[in-house]
Amino acid sequence: MNNRQSLSRWKLLTRAGLLLILNGLTFVVVNALMPSFRPAFPTIPAGEAAQLPVFLLVYLLIRTAVLVYLIRHLSSPTYGSAVWLALILFGLETVLMQLETIWFRSAFPALSYRNVGIFLMSSLLEKAIIVPIAVWLLRPKTSQTTSTQPFTPGVIGWHRSWLLLALVYVCIYFLLGYLIAWQSPSLRQFYTGSTRLDGFLTHMLDVDPWLILFQYGRGLGWLVLASLLSHLFTNHRKLFQISIVLIGAVLIPGALLLPNPLMPEPVRYAHLWELVSSGTLWGWLLGRYVHVKQMG
Repeated sequence: MNNRQSLSRWKLLTRAGLLLILNGLTFVVVNALMPSFRPAFPTIPAGEAAQLPVFLLVYLLIRTAVLVYLIRHLSSPTYGSAVWLALILFGLETVLMQLETIWFRSAFPALSYRNVGIFLMSSLLEKAIIVPIAVWLLRPKTSQTTSTQPFTPGVIGWHRSWLLLALVYVCIYFLLGYLIAWQSPSLRQFYTGSTRLDGFLTHMLDVDPWLILFQYGRGLGWLVLASLLSHLFTNHRKLFQISIVLIGAVLIPGALLLPNPLMPEPVRYAHLWELVSSGTLWGWLLGRYVHVKQMG
């Protein structure tokens, strides 16, 4: 009997429902305890604010479902694994995304470094609370259903091909960014103050070369964190591939469903579909080329 079979369907649904409630409580309490934003963010438009409870529930369902999948398929669902999973999710969901937000900070006048720091603190605290709780709720309770060996992250599976893969990330970022997100007039107006749409090559000639290097660094960051994540799915390439796709194409874009005071709705949705598409393709490539096998 394996990890996924060790809980009955009813017990799994019950515990997933409990995890959803705890996920929501953690999200609300942690964000309520954070220091106030300075400068204060503008008010969310009334129409979007009215939709916030519904989209918050959808977002929490997404977070919970992805977390359930990850925990249920870990090679060794121990508390050591929970710590590493929390840190990896923090890096992928928050650190890499907020680095990009800082780069485009000119589009977000109210986004001070203090406010970015608050985002980072709240995200880290949420994950430090909810991921171990998820492991406690979802892991098998008998020793014969799962490995009891303590998890160690091992070494990052660095390979020279990563230098090429990071370049592939840059190509995916700019190509799908142009073909999907940049086709939105609202998004172009938001970032440039103009709705003008140039051809792809002309558009790329106007891109800051430092942005290309910056995105190359983010690609390397993805590779490092994906390599660490793959140690949690040793000898299970397919499960790792599905997991990294869920993180990149579902979990991360899911946050854009939430109305927020920094990004208008048309801009959020343009980015959402861009991230779903790029996260699916990039996640598939990570699953194909980054997964590590158990040694010895």
